[in-house]
Amino acid sequence: MLIKATVEDIKKYGELAYSIAMNPAKSCYPTYVDGIKTAIRGQ
Repeated sequence: MLIKATVEDIKKYGELAYSIAMNPAKSCYPTYVDGIKTAIRGQ
């Protein structure tokens, strides 16, 4: 069953997801810790 997300839910889980994505020990998302996105070119 899905429920409608509140603004507080979005902020709470958005911050959690961002903190995990910015932790290089927990994520393989291609960013540097300063937030710059990287791209692998030529593949």
